[in-house]
Amino acid sequence: MPGRSVYRAASRNGINSLAYGPWTASFRFAGVTPPDPNLCPETISEREDQKDGPLACICPAEQTLRGRVWGSGPYTNDSSLCPAAVHAGVITQTGGRIIALPAPSEASYSGSLRNGIRSDNWNDPWDASIRFEGAQQPPATTPVQSPVAHTLRTLGQVALYIQFRTNSAELDAPSIPILRDLQQFLSTDPALKILIQGHTDNTGNATNNRALSQRRAEAVRTWLSSQNIDASRLKAEGKGQDQPLADNITEAGRALNRRVQIIRQ
Repeated sequence: MPGRSVYRAASRNGINSLAYGPWTASFRFAGVTPPDPNLCPETISEREDQKDGPLACICPAEQTLRGRVWGSGPYTNDSSLCPAAVHAGVITQTGGRIIALPAPSEASYSGSLRNGIRSDNWNDPWDASIRFEGAQQPPATTPVQSPVAHTLRTLGQVALYIQFRTNSAELDAPSIPILRDLQQFLSTDPALKILIQGHTDNTGNATNNRALSQRRAEAVRTWLSSQNIDASRLKAEGKGQDQPLADNITEAGRALNRRVQIIRQ
């Protein structure tokens, strides 16, 4: 593949990769299912089409919480797109559609705290920048779901933003397509085991929230078992409000915290 201006480090499948600057050429592996091309890459330099110009893509909710951002608009072109878009105010942490535009290089980039995202300073020139087009969209009522199979395969875990009845472990119908994606992924590898963790926001009593999260994790386990996934491959536990992904101050933050986390074992 063509060279890129920056290579980001990540920890996946027990391997820690290293970050690096510009390099003349790249490679990738055939036979690995790519993510939905409508989903945003981590940075604009990692776009699959290798084109210049505007990039229209969708930020899943999980991706708004990952990566680093330099500047306050414009941003360095190695800034993570989705948290930068939250910082810029074009989406909230529940995710959404963005349009990222290349912008000229700046002599320096000043960080700031905006919309729950703290960006960093970069006090030297950078080779290129990005900015975002459009006004802020209405926040999604439910966080935008990451692709289940691809995220589990590459990161080893995925947050499922499935819907339950209020203060209940009864699954709502819109949850079924997301659970179906998980069931199909598990069917491809009969040896794969997962941990199903229920999580809540901090509304209500902590003890009740832990019990509720346990029931919701068990509801997912029961549904998967009913779809011919061996129950011995599925462990369920409730974490209640103890492991938030985002703040519990805003509705967007609380929506991200109400989740079922699937972790490969």
